[in-house]
Amino acid sequence: WSTLRSIVLQSLEGLQYLHKQNALHRDLKPHNILAQYASHADDGTLIVKLADFGFCKFFGDSHSVKMTDNFRGTRAYAPPEALCSRQYSEQSDVYSWACCIAQVATGLYPKQHIAAPPPAPLSEFLPYSATDLMQQGLKLHPWFVEIIMQCFTFERKERPTVDQLLAEMIAN
Repeated sequence: WSTLRSIVLQSLEGLQYLHKQNALHRDLKPHNILAQYASHADDGTLIVKLADFGFCKFFGDSHSVKMTDNFRGTRAYAPPEALCSRQYSEQSDVYSWACCIAQVATGLYPKQHIAAPPPAPLSEFLPYSATDLMQQGLKLHPWFVEIIMQCFTFERKERPTVDQLLAEMIAN
Protein backbone atom coordinates (compact mmCIF):
# COMPACT_ATOMS: atom_id res chain seq x y z
CA TRP A 1 0.00 0.00 0.00
CA SER A 2 2.83 2.44 0.75
CA THR A 3 4.14 2.31 -2.84
CA LEU A 4 0.66 2.80 -4.31
CA ARG A 5 0.00 5.63 -1.84
CA SER A 6 3.20 7.33 -2.95
CA ILE A 7 2.18 7.00 -6.62
CA VAL A 8 -1.30 8.32 -5.80
CA LEU A 9 -0.07 11.35 -3.85
CA GLN A 10 2.73 12.36 -6.20
CA SER A 11 0.65 11.90 -9.36
CA LEU A 12 -2.11 14.01 -7.80
CA GLU A 13 0.44 16.66 -6.86
CA GLY A 14 1.67 16.66 -10.47
CA LEU A 15 -1.87 16.99 -11.77
CA GLN A 16 -2.58 19.75 -9.25
CA TYR A 17 0.49 21.65 -10.47
CA LEU A 18 -0.57 21.22 -14.10
CA HIS A 19 -4.10 22.47 -13.37
CA LYS A 20 -2.72 25.48 -11.46
CA GLN A 21 -0.87 26.34 -14.67
CA ASN A 22 -4.31 26.40 -16.37
CA ALA A 23 -3.52 23.27 -18.36
CA LEU A 24 -5.26 19.94 -18.91
CA HIS A 25 -3.24 16.80 -19.62
CA ARG A 26 -5.93 15.04 -21.73
CA ASP A 27 -3.95 11.78 -22.15
CA LEU A 28 -3.25 10.38 -18.69
CA LYS A 29 -2.50 6.66 -18.81
CA PRO A 30 -0.10 4.41 -16.89
CA HIS A 31 2.64 4.92 -19.50
CA ASN A 32 2.50 8.66 -18.77
CA ILE A 33 3.00 8.28 -15.02
CA LEU A 34 6.69 7.59 -14.50
CA ALA A 35 7.98 6.15 -11.23
CA GLN A 36 11.57 5.50 -10.23
CA TYR A 37 13.38 4.97 -6.98
CA ALA A 38 15.80 7.79 -6.23
CA SER A 39 19.35 6.66 -6.92
CA HIS A 40 20.80 8.98 -4.28
CA ALA A 41 18.53 7.82 -1.45
CA ASP A 42 19.03 4.63 0.51
CA ASP A 43 15.58 4.85 2.08
CA GLY A 44 13.69 3.64 -1.00
CA THR A 45 12.30 7.05 -1.93
CA LEU A 46 10.00 6.76 -4.95
CA ILE A 47 9.83 9.70 -7.34
CA VAL A 48 6.75 9.99 -9.55
CA LYS A 49 6.39 12.35 -12.52
CA LEU A 50 3.73 12.96 -15.15
CA ALA A 51 4.93 12.76 -18.75
CA ASP A 52 3.88 13.18 -22.40
CA PHE A 53 2.17 16.53 -22.70
CA GLY A 54 1.53 16.22 -26.44
CA PHE A 55 -2.26 16.60 -26.05
CA CYS A 56 -2.03 19.12 -23.20
CA LYS A 57 -4.28 22.18 -23.60
CA PHE A 58 -4.28 25.50 -21.80
CA PHE A 59 -7.74 26.58 -20.70
CA GLY A 60 -7.35 30.14 -19.44
CA ASP A 61 -9.97 31.27 -16.95
CA SER A 62 -12.80 28.98 -18.09
CA HIS A 63 -11.38 25.79 -16.47
CA SER A 64 -12.60 23.76 -19.43
CA VAL A 65 -11.74 23.28 -23.09
CA LYS A 66 -14.30 22.84 -25.83
CA MET A 67 -13.34 19.79 -27.84
CA THR A 68 -13.89 20.80 -31.45
CA ASP A 69 -11.62 18.30 -33.17
CA ASN A 70 -11.69 14.53 -33.38
CA PHE A 71 -10.89 12.57 -30.25
CA ARG A 72 -7.20 12.30 -29.45
CA GLY A 73 -5.67 10.36 -26.63
CA THR A 74 -5.99 6.82 -25.35
CA ARG A 75 -9.58 5.59 -25.53
CA ALA A 76 -9.44 3.14 -22.59
CA TYR A 77 -8.56 5.96 -20.15
CA ALA A 78 -10.70 8.66 -21.74
CA PRO A 79 -13.64 10.10 -19.80
CA PRO A 80 -17.10 9.86 -21.36
CA GLU A 81 -17.14 13.57 -22.27
CA ALA A 82 -13.97 13.20 -24.34
CA LEU A 83 -15.62 10.47 -26.39
CA CYS A 84 -18.69 12.58 -27.14
CA SER A 85 -16.77 15.78 -27.96
CA ARG A 86 -18.16 17.87 -25.12
CA GLN A 87 -16.33 20.10 -22.67
CA TYR A 88 -13.14 18.66 -21.21
CA SER A 89 -12.21 19.91 -17.75
CA GLU A 90 -9.94 19.28 -14.79
CA GLN A 91 -12.37 16.57 -13.64
CA SER A 92 -11.87 14.86 -17.01
CA ASP A 93 -8.21 14.42 -16.07
CA VAL A 94 -9.42 13.07 -12.69
CA TYR A 95 -11.38 10.31 -14.46
CA SER A 96 -8.30 9.29 -16.49
CA TRP A 97 -6.10 9.47 -13.38
CA ALA A 98 -8.48 7.12 -11.52
CA CYS A 99 -8.33 4.63 -14.41
CA CYS A 100 -4.53 4.65 -14.13
CA ILE A 101 -4.53 4.15 -10.37
CA ALA A 102 -7.11 1.37 -10.62
CA GLN A 103 -5.02 -0.41 -13.25
CA VAL A 104 -1.86 -0.12 -11.17
CA ALA A 105 -3.70 -1.41 -8.09
CA THR A 106 -5.55 -4.30 -9.73
CA GLY A 107 -3.46 -5.23 -12.75
CA LEU A 108 -6.67 -5.08 -14.80
CA TYR A 109 -7.00 -3.06 -18.00
CA PRO A 110 -10.02 -0.67 -17.98
CA LYS A 111 -13.24 -2.07 -19.43
CA GLN A 112 -14.20 -0.33 -22.65
CA HIS A 113 -17.16 1.99 -22.33
CA ILE A 114 -19.28 4.05 -24.64
CA ALA A 115 -19.83 7.80 -24.56
CA ALA A 116 -23.47 7.94 -23.48
CA PRO A 117 -25.26 5.38 -21.34
CA PRO A 118 -28.23 3.67 -22.98
CA PRO A 119 -31.18 2.51 -20.82
CA ALA A 120 -28.96 -0.21 -19.32
CA PRO A 121 -27.65 0.35 -15.77
CA LEU A 122 -24.84 2.87 -15.64
CA SER A 123 -22.69 0.38 -13.72
CA GLU A 124 -22.27 -1.57 -16.96
CA PHE A 125 -20.32 1.35 -18.39
CA LEU A 126 -17.79 1.83 -15.61
CA PRO A 127 -14.13 1.08 -16.44
CA TYR A 128 -13.85 -0.79 -13.11
CA SER A 129 -16.34 -2.06 -10.57
CA ALA A 130 -15.96 -1.67 -6.82
CA THR A 131 -15.64 -5.47 -6.69
CA ASP A 132 -12.69 -5.33 -9.13
CA LEU A 133 -10.97 -2.82 -6.87
CA MET A 134 -11.54 -4.74 -3.64
CA GLN A 135 -10.80 -8.26 -4.87
CA GLN A 136 -8.05 -7.95 -7.49
CA GLY A 137 -4.38 -7.08 -7.05
CA LEU A 138 -3.80 -5.08 -3.89
CA LYS A 139 -7.35 -5.55 -2.57
CA LEU A 140 -7.89 -1.90 -1.75
CA HIS A 141 -9.41 -0.48 1.41
CA PRO A 142 -13.15 0.31 1.07
CA TRP A 143 -12.62 4.05 1.74
CA PHE A 144 -10.08 4.23 -1.13
CA VAL A 145 -12.39 2.24 -3.42
CA GLU A 146 -15.14 4.77 -2.72
CA ILE A 147 -12.80 7.64 -3.66
CA ILE A 148 -11.83 5.99 -6.94
CA MET A 149 -15.45 5.13 -7.78
CA GLN A 150 -16.42 8.80 -7.28
CA CYS A 151 -13.89 9.66 -9.98
CA PHE A 152 -15.80 7.45 -12.43
CA THR A 153 -19.05 9.41 -12.07
CA PHE A 154 -20.51 9.86 -15.55
CA GLU A 155 -21.16 13.60 -15.11
CA ARG A 156 -17.78 15.30 -14.89
CA LYS A 157 -19.01 18.12 -12.64
CA GLU A 158 -19.92 15.53 -9.99
CA ARG A 159 -16.38 14.11 -9.83
CA PRO A 160 -14.01 15.22 -7.08
CA THR A 161 -11.35 17.79 -7.88
CA VAL A 162 -7.65 17.07 -7.53
CA ASP A 163 -7.58 19.29 -4.41
CA GLN A 164 -10.41 17.27 -2.84
CA LEU A 165 -8.65 13.99 -3.66
CA LEU A 166 -5.38 15.19 -2.16
CA ALA A 167 -7.13 16.37 1.00
CA GLU A 168 -8.86 12.97 1.35
CA MET A 169 -5.58 11.08 0.83
CA ILE A 170 -3.72 13.22 3.35
CA ALA A 171 -6.51 12.83 5.91
CA ASN A 172 -6.39 9.03 5.69
